[in-house]
Amino acid sequence: MVQYQVGALDGICRAHDARVEYVKPHGALYNDMMRDVDILRAVLEAIASYDISLPLMVLASTDNRKTESIAAEFGIKLLFEAFADRAYEDNGLLRPRNQQGAVFHSEQQILEQALLLATEGSVISRNGQRLKLDADTLCVHGDNAESVKAVRHIRNSLNKLYRLA
Repeated sequence: MVQYQVGALDGICRAHDARVEYVKPHGALYNDMMRDVDILRAVLEAIASYDISLPLMVLASTDNRKTESIAAEFGIKLLFEAFADRAYEDNGLLRPRNQQGAVFHSEQQILEQALLLATEGSVISRNGQRLKLDADTLCVHGDNAESVKAVRHIRNSLNKLYRLA
């Protein structure tokens, strides 16, 4: 199914002079592949058999080496992402959405986590533990009105921080 969906999306993109540049499973599949190595391997195998040059986006963790090692078996590059608007458990995984506090609903909290990730490469878990995450990219969900509002503040703050504006 992953191979079919990536292929279909890539076909649509090509018809519009665009191209799929990476694969990011959505929702439950994303979380499942981070918890179950067999699911991760199946996703990697599907990508490798379709286009080995497509990176897979995965959850940044406190130690990315295990995931990198598995991806290397398939020749797939990884993009590690962290979330500005989601709560983390002490084990570095995202708090399940069906649990209270999993999604941040405060622009300020979202901005603070984004800046902590950008400046220190870390987040504070639900229980107050500082977790170091080695991330390449930052995710902000579009299905959360507060996250969408926070994007402008995140961008402005990062531009000032890195003197891009």
